[in-house]
Amino acid sequence: MSNTERIAADSSFSAPTGTRSEGRGRRRITLRSAGICVTVTVLAISACSTKGQSTTTGDTSGSAKIGAGIKGDTITLGVLTDATGVFAALGKELTAGQQIFWDERNAEGGVCGTYKVKLDVKDHGYNVQNATSLYSGMRGDVLGIQQLLGSAMTAALSKRIEQDSIVTIPLTWAASLTDNPDMALLGPTYDVEVVNGLDYLLEEKKIASGDAIGVIYLEGDWGATTLAGASFFAKKHNMRVVEQKVTPSDQDMTAQITALRAEGVKTVLLATSPGQTASAATVAATQGLNVPLVGNNPTFSPGLLNTPAKDALIANYYNISPYPAYDQAVTQEPLTAYQKKFPGSAPSVTMLSGFASAHVMSEILEEACRKGDLTREGVVQAKQSLASIDTGGLLGKLDYSKPGVSPSRENYVLRAASTSGGLTTVRALYSGPTAKEYSRSGS
Repeated sequence: MSNTERIAADSSFSAPTGTRSEGRGRRRITLRSAGICVTVTVLAISACSTKGQSTTTGDTSGSAKIGAGIKGDTITLGVLTDATGVFAALGKELTAGQQIFWDERNAEGGVCGTYKVKLDVKDHGYNVQNATSLYSGMRGDVLGIQQLLGSAMTAALSKRIEQDSIVTIPLTWAASLTDNPDMALLGPTYDVEVVNGLDYLLEEKKIASGDAIGVIYLEGDWGATTLAGASFFAKKHNMRVVEQKVTPSDQDMTAQITALRAEGVKTVLLATSPGQTASAATVAATQGLNVPLVGNNPTFSPGLLNTPAKDALIANYYNISPYPAYDQAVTQEPLTAYQKKFPGSAPSVTMLSGFASAHVMSEILEEACRKGDLTREGVVQAKQSLASIDTGGLLGKLDYSKPGVSPSRENYVLRAASTSGGLTTVRALYSGPTAKEYSRSGS
């Protein structure tokens, strides 16, 4: 995929919403029928074509301020993804999920019943320099960033995004991002996810007080946040943490697993690429380290189950995810739409993250419409005012009204399995007792 590729529109999908409770009937609700959308009348449309210029209608009763990223009846959202680097498979599925959502929303009348949303998709190849250059090129032409993939890329751009006042949905969950008012994280931060995962293992008696917790992690915000969660949990439960840091180029986890086995760890937390996860699982099985391997969502791809790591992953791998596996009813409409768009494909659950992220962005934009301010600043303020975004169970409820705090504490606990997406649900929207009391201060 080239840097300027845009995924073709296909308006065959209807976005699911409804209750989170298992076993209950889902409601199929569009933004209009839910009463969320407020149609706005925008005057002086000709002014919209000026790059970066803000236009005010003067009276916000039945009208809205507009600015950069809106031209005529089109809102442009940026996508900075990985289509050629180490997380290319995940990046493509994220983008596909986002496009599927917006295709249908556009077919239903768009944002506020007025604006169609266009995604400007660019490939940074999981390279920080590329990402910063591409951001510079798109920043004047977008209202928001629908996808910013990669911890290192997000860390490099966070300050600039805040200076530019552009609401951004990062596909990374570092706790530090909650301090940036422009960032809209999709669920629990990595540290909360780690604590939820460990709470689950403790509840299931797979680990116990006094055990050692191994952590293999990529350097950067992802790894640092994972370590913070592990350290908090260890302190609360009289455990100790054994660290093993890796770089993206490290693909053989033999040294790391050997070191953790020597320390007698009873579980291994992973903040690694899918390839590194496969290596860790294979080496652990070979060495007889039969312990739970626990990773955040980016650590897994269903393609791993077509490798020699399959049996080891099915035996011991747990995925602590903000969104569900495909065995949950709420996932079936997005999955059907994806398979219609890409016949014969079997997406990972990462596609659902893309779909859910577009749902969240639409809620933010609709709130900005309701408040009569579709400038970048108005969209940021709308995001900060939302305290209970409900995606119908694709994510836990999200609260963006508390700076510096994880927007959710609910995760899906998944296991590797020979099924669609490669994962199956063992606990839905789980929030463990230690996670509920977790704070970034570590107290």
